Amino acid sequence: MPPPDRLRAIRHAIATDPDALAKVLKNRKLKQTLAIYSKRQQEGKLARPPKGSAADTPQLEYIKLKSCSAWKEMPLRAAGDTLEQTWHPDVATPLP
Repeated sequence: MPPPDRLRAIRHAIATDPDALAKVLKNRKLKQTLAIYSKRQQEGKLARPPKGSAADTPQLEYIKLKSCSAWKEMPLRAAGDTLEQTWHPDVATPLP
């Protein structure tokens, strides 16, 4: 779960620009991922809107979530040296 200040910022961004989230959610692959993990996300969901959010806020179901995650799987070869640099203990400069 993100820290409270970051979670507030995410909820604020969703509430102030619900169309941006709607656009992101139109992505077919993202929809499939969310459908697979929606039960897990529902378990960490507020029963009521968070403090400061109205019951009629657009995208309220997403605002009530306590956490979310998205990722893109890729073959190891596509990661190239980045993966080796990340995991190799002798790399002088760690990746951000």
